[in-house]
This record gives sequence, C-alpha cells and structure tokens, in this order.
Amino acid sequence: MIPTNQETAGEGNDPYTPGSERYALSYPELCSEFLTTLAKAIKNTALYTLSHPVVLEALRKNCALLGLLFNAKKENSIMLSFSNDSWLFNDTAVPAMTQESQNLNAFFKAHRLQGLTFLEGVQSF
Repeated sequence: MIPTNQETAGEGNDPYTPGSERYALSYPELCSEFLTTLAKAIKNTALYTLSHPVVLEALRKNCALLGLLFNAKKENSIMLSFSNDSWLFNDTAVPAMTQESQNLNAFFKAHRLQGLTFLEGVQSF
C-alpha cells in the first residue's frame, strides 16, 4: 500500500519550512504550534546547556514558526500575552488548548511576565 501525502507529511521534509509538503496551517494553528514549541524550548533550556542539540533544534523550530507567523500577518512585531484563558497574538485570541501552552502560562505567572514581544527578523544564535 502506498501512503498518501498526508500520511507522509513531515517525513523527510521539514514542516516548519515555508513551502513544505505539509498542509498550510491557519494563523491560529500556527500560533498554537508556536506556543507548544516555545514551552518545550523553555523546558529544554532548563534541562540542557544552550549548546545542546535538543535546545538548538527547539530554537530553530521556534524561529521558523515565528517567520511563518510574520509572513501570515505581515506585521513588524508580535506581542504574546495571556488573558481570560486565551493567549493573545497581538489582537488574535488563541485558546490554551495544549498542556504545553498551559504550562507556558504558569511559567509567565511564576516569572511575573505580562507578555513577550517578538520583532520581525529575530534569529537564533
């Protein structure tokens, strides 16, 4: 049996690269995916050194997703904040549906963060 494109999406190609074989995510889906990868990256930086391959890969994914978010909205900055059980990406509400996004909210509260602003062109080190 030959697998369909959807079954092989993400295999052998990078789903975070613009123009990949994976279906195009909506803006809220991109935001949700970014929240998940950001939470995982924060967790990984607490466990490993900054030069560890797991941390570097998490940062790469986050930067790639940020690039997709900027391309989707054509804005110069993205303000990420949490209000009323939803994450806000500028004025777009994204429900905190995944455990990782809820953990990220706990991280924000623990460190008294009101929000994060990402500027277009941000790059990994």
